[in-house]
Amino acid sequence: MNSISVLCRINPNTARIVVNNLANFYRKNLNKSTKLVDIYSEIAHVLIYVNKRLEYTFGEVYDPQIDSRPGEGRN
Repeated sequence: MNSISVLCRINPNTARIVVNNLANFYRKNLNKSTKLVDIYSEIAHVLIYVNKRLEYTFGEVYDPQIDSRPGEGRN
């Protein structure tokens, strides 16, 4: 919310885009659907949020990656 507050002062058009993207993110998360979502869709959804957050915070486009190979990193 701090980032949005600052954007409202320095770049209202970008702030509008950020608010719309955040609204879409929460709308999807708060959907009361009982249907299960597959893990790949969930990971894609999280990566979109993380990428946008980093882009708006640091002004650069990032491409975060998640290594989802089964069994990797487990003891």
